[in-house]
Amino acid sequence: MNAERYSPSAILQPFVKTYMIIESEGSMVNRVLPDTSIVMAFVCTGKVSHENNNEVKELQSAMLTGIRKTSRLINYARNTSVLLVIFKDAGAAAFIKEPLHMLYTESVPLDNFVERQSLRDIQEQLGEAGNNAERIRIVERFLIERLRNVPAETILLEAVKRIQFAKGAVKIKDVIKDLPVSVDAFEKKFRHMVGVGPKQFAGIVRLRCIIDNYSPDSSLTSAAYEGGYFDQSHFIKDFKAFTGQSPKDFFKSPLHW
Repeated sequence: MNAERYSPSAILQPFVKTYMIIESEGSMVNRVLPDTSIVMAFVCTGKVSHENNNEVKELQSAMLTGIRKTSRLINYARNTSVLLVIFKDAGAAAFIKEPLHMLYTESVPLDNFVERQSLRDIQEQLGEAGNNAERIRIVERFLIERLRNVPAETILLEAVKRIQFAKGAVKIKDVIKDLPVSVDAFEKKFRHMVGVGPKQFAGIVRLRCIIDNYSPDSSLTSAAYEGGYFDQSHFIKDFKAFTGQSPKDFFKSPLHW
């Protein structure tokens, strides 16, 4: 597998974290962990499918995937190329007017949100593009054309920043205790623009931080304690639900992102 990341242009930097192009010469399987980003995916060449409850389902050529609470296995056929738009937290709301919590745990065809002719045009252009840099330019034009003029949600973004800073090990009431917003209004706005409730968001941040910062030279028990887990059985249960594997098996496994 070859995976390359590209930075967004200045106009899209407030909304897009990164672009990622995954290319596979041979067939391969990759484990995708839950993350806080909503992802827009374009299959440029080849075929992609995912496994869910022992059922393999082929993905359409343009998808929008919401935040998930469990990992999933992605199968890439031979000679497959996929371009991913990985949005920043709440970034997808600048392009999608529908409430983003509707995408929670789902991968939805992009033609539910974009006119079909525009989608056919970009898919044709991506298929004809001569290189990855050209594909990125094509997707950026597509996004800029759909960039909505939405007001900045400073309270929500500050809350996201605080959850990330605390590595998810924080109570939501403490996150907003000095912010001018009620709990109910905050949770509703958070689900609408981020795609998941703030408590679930913090849980994803917490486990991702434990996994991303883990080193074989350190103790997983210590990492769990640092992440706010004081019950080992509770940590292992959450870890298995999050990754689909025990900690021991997960850190021996091949590709994941």
